[in-house]
Amino acid sequence: MKLDAFSQVSSDSILFSIHYIAQFKHCVESEKLQTEEKVLDVMAGGFSDFYGRWFRKRSELTDSVVRAGGDFNEIMKAVNPYPSPCQFYSVYQNYPQKGELLFCDRVAIKQFYYTEKIAPIHWSLENKDSVIAEYTCQAASCVFRGHHWTVFYTTDIPFSVGPWKLAGLPGAIMYAKDDTGIFIFEAIEVRRGNRIFKGPNLKKSQKCTRAELRQMQMDADKDPNGFIKRLTGYESKGYSPDGKPIVYEPKTTLFMED
Repeated sequence: MKLDAFSQVSSDSILFSIHYIAQFKHCVESEKLQTEEKVLDVMAGGFSDFYGRWFRKRSELTDSVVRAGGDFNEIMKAVNPYPSPCQFYSVYQNYPQKGELLFCDRVAIKQFYYTEKIAPIHWSLENKDSVIAEYTCQAASCVFRGHHWTVFYTTDIPFSVGPWKLAGLPGAIMYAKDDTGIFIFEAIEVRRGNRIFKGPNLKKSQKCTRAELRQMQMDADKDPNGFIKRLTGYESKGYSPDGKPIVYEPKTTLFMED
């Protein structure tokens, strides 16, 4: 599908969506890469929304059931047909203001968010090409916040967008892999938009900085029970089928940026 022309639409109309399969590890101790479907919505107003498909779907269903007065069992019935997400972050580029980025994530049981200026990425164009999701692509590479990335982008989609925080090329990034091989995004489909963008509801989220969020993620992986107690003031322990408390082994968090 070529995206070479668009009708006049409102700024919050979704022009198109790129669906990716993301591969990643959350912790050093993980033996295998996990996979999850991600979606990049690109709006007519020049901003974008990158998120996990199943986390977003389950969140929307949960909110719908709660608004209708449903209880916990009704929520579980609504969300159970959809896969459980492994990641919970969303990245809004050029939102709420042009040149800014809004990052939302969940740590343990609480939502957090921060804003920052969009960091310029200095790309090196390379003499390689590929075909990804039926689009002819060219290669580029960069070092962004301590990680070396190799990507393939297509000028057939002439929008400077990409997965996560990657952008700044003369076309949409369809594939990205960091040099560790731990973080990979590969486009599988491009769909024309037929929806209206709905901004995030931050009323139940706590504002923080990128450094603070990073520290909380490390604390939660190192000691989940202790982190939840610090957040809520209550002791929270999981139990195995035999009734014994679950002892969580400390884990070392992996990040896509230093």
